[in-house]
Amino acid sequence: MKVLVTGANGHIGSHVVRELLAHNHQVRAFVRATADLQGIDGLNIEKVYGDVQQYETLEPAAQGCDTIIHLAAVYKMNAKDLDEIVKPAVEGTQNIMKAACKAGIKRVVYTSSIASIGFSTDPNTLRTSNDWAEDPRDAYNYAKKVSDQEAQRLAKQYNIDLITICPAIVLGIFDYKLTPSNKMIMDFIKRATPTFIGGNNFVNVKDVAKIHVAALTQGQAGQRYIVGGENISFKKLGQTLSKLTHSFIPYMPFPRFMMLASGQMADALQKLGINLPFSHSVIYDTVARYGYFDISNTQADFNWQPIPLEQTLQECIGWLKEQKRLK
Repeated sequence: MKVLVTGANGHIGSHVVRELLAHNHQVRAFVRATADLQGIDGLNIEKVYGDVQQYETLEPAAQGCDTIIHLAAVYKMNAKDLDEIVKPAVEGTQNIMKAACKAGIKRVVYTSSIASIGFSTDPNTLRTSNDWAEDPRDAYNYAKKVSDQEAQRLAKQYNIDLITICPAIVLGIFDYKLTPSNKMIMDFIKRATPTFIGGNNFVNVKDVAKIHVAALTQGQAGQRYIVGGENISFKKLGQTLSKLTHSFIPYMPFPRFMMLASGQMADALQKLGINLPFSHSVIYDTVARYGYFDISNTQADFNWQPIPLEQTLQECIGWLKEQKRLK
């Protein structure tokens, strides 16, 4: 098939492009004119330039394609302005679905996130693909929920088979820009950033790419699929990273109310021009919250088993070393 891939130069996007080529698909990579293309340089693909917020650039890019994989989004935590993330997410979704309809494309593989599914206060609760985030505060988490819901609405309006992929925290190689996910691992090791109460799910970027490409022909239309790996507490994650790197990663089980107070202080400092890697909204969505997920429907529908977490962490650490971000 000929596949339009938006955000093809991103961390997930560059792996999706490689997976498509490995399956003999033709790739039309939709990227910004100013984009860093290190992740896809030298690959046998067609590049077209535009912006998902500019429909006039997106419509001609979709013409002649059999399907679309929509990845383009702003991945940033601690945004200063809600519209910095939410507006591109919603407008990009609206434009991609409209362009697909105009081009006669019947299936769109849409990249959302576990952020749209949400997190629990109970470590014994597994969130499923039928869940929606109840109270997202961080701009990124909120953007993922509302844009995911908009995609579902438009798929029905335009009669498009929509397969939604909800990756967990994505780690791995070819992350030239350093996404917040890989940066978190780097900060735990390099800066001895403390781990805290709570937990989440981590997945290898190669698994995420594999499911995206499989979803071109597999999966149930209208279904959301969580692509995750192991559910793990941040404390255990820190212990695993310490073992792999022989570094000291502290665990500070401060109660949630204390962490939220530090987030308010961080917000106040940000207004003075002092930026910290966390904020009140990020802490609200993360500390004493558990991103533990049931991936059984993804495993069943795609006959897939995730790469073990320790292997994923080793690959992530190796990449950070290769890029001289870790010694």
